[in-house]
Amino acid sequence: DRARIREVNVDPAGSASFVVRRAAPSEPDFKLSPVPSGKSVSDPAAPDGVASAITGFGFDDVRPAREIDFSDSATNARVVTTTFDGLKITANVTRQLVDYWAIISAEAFKPEAQAEASAINAHASGWAYKLPAYKGQLFMATLDSLLKSSAPRTQAPP
Repeated sequence: DRARIREVNVDPAGSASFVVRRAAPSEPDFKLSPVPSGKSVSDPAAPDGVASAITGFGFDDVRPAREIDFSDSATNARVVTTTFDGLKITANVTRQLVDYWAIISAEAFKPEAQAEASAINAHASGWAYKLPAYKGQLFMATLDSLLKSSAPRTQAPP
C-alpha cells in the first residue's frame, strides 16, 4: 500500500543513485534527493511514480530465477522500498531485450513486520517475475529521467 511507503532507494542501471522519500504518511508527495545543482524535478508527481512502483505488484509471467540473467550491472537496477512500519522490500530488476524481469526479497527491521517479510520471501524466493512494461520502466527510472534544467531559457536573436 502506497500509504505505508517511507522511502525508496534507487540504484539504476548505468546512472547515479537517488532516493525518493517523505517524512510522514500524511505527506502526499515524495521528494527527490539529491537534486543536482542547476536542475529541478521535471514534474512534481515524478518521484511519486518511482515510490509507487512496488505497489499493486503484478506480473505477466514467472520463471525460475536461475533462468534469468541478473548479473549484468549495465542492465540491472536495484530498488529498495522501506515502509514506516518496518518492512524493507528489495527488487532487483533487469531488462532483457524488451522484457523487464524482477526478483523480490523482503526483510523486517521491526519485529511487527517479521511475519509479512517471511510470507513475501516464502512466495517470491527462487522466482523471477516478468513485469508489465510500464512497471518495468518505473523500476528502471534514472535520476536524469526525473529532472529538467532549471536554467532560464534564453531566446535566440532574431
